[in-house]
Amino acid sequence: MRIRHLDASHASAWHALRKRAVAEHPEAFLTSPAEEERTPLETVSRRLGSPASEAFVLGAFLEGAMVGTLGVLREAHEKARHKALVWGVYVAPEARRRGVGRALFEAAIGRARDVGIERLNLAVKVDNAAARALYQSMGFVSWGIERDSFRVDGRPIDEEYMVLVTSR
Repeated sequence: MRIRHLDASHASAWHALRKRAVAEHPEAFLTSPAEEERTPLETVSRRLGSPASEAFVLGAFLEGAMVGTLGVLREAHEKARHKALVWGVYVAPEARRRGVGRALFEAAIGRARDVGIERLNLAVKVDNAAARALYQSMGFVSWGIERDSFRVDGRPIDEEYMVLVTSR
């Protein structure tokens, strides 16, 4: 397995994996499948071209195929630059239980530390036991639950908010 910092050259492969993730698990992502389909490849390329100190997306590759992804977006406001949001975490079903998620998080945490990010925040669907267990094993702790955070086909989705202090 290889973890890579994605750039604009990965836009097509990343967008295909992202569309798959959102279609397979609409309850796990704020973006709807229709919104993701409408996102132009140029927009994806720009996102992947951001300076690593501001935002980065990692990809996990098995046998040359991208099978997992994780994004980190640093807070824009000067007073909150010590924090970042982990977003878009996904591991394809055929690659699960092979350490892909853990490898993505280890790389993301290291990269966040390297650019001075001291806190990583994320949100996870409260009944996603596998993801929650991974996040807890990586050191994330819960700090709250938002009921009815968003809705999928009219059904409310509750999210748990977690934080990891990355400073040593």
